[in-house]
Amino acid sequence: PLPRPRRVHGPAVRGAPAEVSPVVSCVLLCSVCGSPVIQKFYPRTVPLSLPDKRQLSLTGLVGLLVGSAILHLMEPDFYKTLVPSPLRRWSAEIVAMSAAAEFGCASLLLLPPTRRLGAVATGWLFVAVFPANVQAVRDGGMAAAPYPLDTPAVAWLRLPLQVLLVLWALSIRHACRHGTTCA
Repeated sequence: PLPRPRRVHGPAVRGAPAEVSPVVSCVLLCSVCGSPVIQKFYPRTVPLSLPDKRQLSLTGLVGLLVGSAILHLMEPDFYKTLVPSPLRRWSAEIVAMSAAAEFGCASLLLLPPTRRLGAVATGWLFVAVFPANVQAVRDGGMAAAPYPLDTPAVAWLRLPLQVLLVLWALSIRHACRHGTTCA
């Protein structure tokens, strides 16, 4: 495993995810921002232009997916508690598959030729993880999370948030239909 950076600003919060190494952060940032290396292999990839709201939305969704996938791999025990009760026997496999699906959706969203497919896949991924949010509600919150994320109120708030995430993914698909983000 990668060495963990030394904390500078006080003690760690119980249950907080570990930091991502600077190398991983740099690679992810370069891939999202259309670095020359990425453009060499995928010449149709367009670097970000921050004033474009659609491009910013796309970048945010890719960042959310990649960040979530990294957290699934770095803190699998936390996510295992969110696996619905009937599937807990396979919780490790489900958490790993969830991370792989998030990386896959992010990869599809990055490349213009596959962006529309990636948006649909991301929408379905957000629908597929909805039962985990229902399980958090049934458990009365996310016990492994720090306060206030462990409260029942936050668990309930995650349910409508999941609907917004699906709509966000579908908005990328809609933009692709009009050719503004996929070219």
